[in-house]
Amino acid sequence: RVNSVDAGDWCPLVHAASAGFLNVISFLVSCDWVVRSDADLGLEEAAQQALSAAALRGHDPVVDFLLDMGEVTVNRVDTLFGETALTAAASRGLAGLCSKLMRRGARVDVGDLRDSPALVRAIKEGHWEAADVVLSHGASVDQSDGQRRTALMMAASEGHVALIELLLGKKANVNAEDRDRMTALGWACMRGHLVCVQVLLDGGCNINHSDKYGRTPLDLAAEKGHFRVVQLLVDKGAEVEHLDMNGMRPLDRAIQADQLEVVNVFLRKGAKLGSATWTLAQGKYCIVLTLLKKLLEDGQTLLKKGQLQDAAFRFGYASKKLPIYQPVPEGMSQLNVRCFASLDLSLVLGLSRCKRKI
Repeated sequence: RVNSVDAGDWCPLVHAASAGFLNVISFLVSCDWVVRSDADLGLEEAAQQALSAAALRGHDPVVDFLLDMGEVTVNRVDTLFGETALTAAASRGLAGLCSKLMRRGARVDVGDLRDSPALVRAIKEGHWEAADVVLSHGASVDQSDGQRRTALMMAASEGHVALIELLLGKKANVNAEDRDRMTALGWACMRGHLVCVQVLLDGGCNINHSDKYGRTPLDLAAEKGHFRVVQLLVDKGAEVEHLDMNGMRPLDRAIQADQLEVVNVFLRKGAKLGSATWTLAQGKYCIVLTLLKKLLEDGQTLLKKGQLQDAAFRFGYASKKLPIYQPVPEGMSQLNVRCFASLDLSLVLGLSRCKRKI
């Protein structure tokens, strides 16, 4: 039967539209579409699905033919793909078809099943020309999807630098927030897109913006281990001692996620070591070694400067945080054991020198 569907819920008309077989489509729509059960499609529903199928494949003649049918509406979301013809074409970067659809009444503010309009779909897939065409037909540069993620956020999330520049050139709101109060900069930092982060910072993004959980872009980059992004943010003045809603700082997030390279960035910047720092570092011996070595280096520097009390405090504090390495605990390598033993000796010697001079 002409309106039966296969295992993928595709009817013959959808298959023909996807393949671009205009003669087959013309024959199928002329048949009797008798609906005998809930599993059968009516011509109106099938033709709408076929329009999306044709738009996804870029079959312009098929799209024209279907749009000329009274059963098809250009701005309707189909029930198979969850697309309008315009969102389908935009997602595939078909700029010419997008332009044709908009001339035939497709609205730039109508979204797909997930409430993502054509601009957001084009941006997500990295289609510069399609995005530019949609913008030229009146789409708001700050269009967003159902989660309030704007086109700029989508470009930042996917790492599309050229599209970020396009949107910024059209005065996109760099500090717009989605439902979780994340900004484009937060998305770029979380995904580790270094160049995107630089472009967004140059475009005026708030480097210390907090989302609904109190996380800044620096928190997001630190947790994911994007140490180059972390270094850039730190160099640009991001708050290293910021506390999120759980009382965690960026350094704590890096330690919790076992991101050693990021930890080193924060230590070079002079990040403070609090009680949460040591709690989160338990069992992460490489990170504990890194933290203790930093305290040793600070103590040695203070000792050379003659600041004996401060140096003695660093050596003593580090000694108290030194984990038990004999007998060797589970999970500690022999290399770790040798490093902790050497560190232990250096701390004892440093503290001894301080006491002699004091």
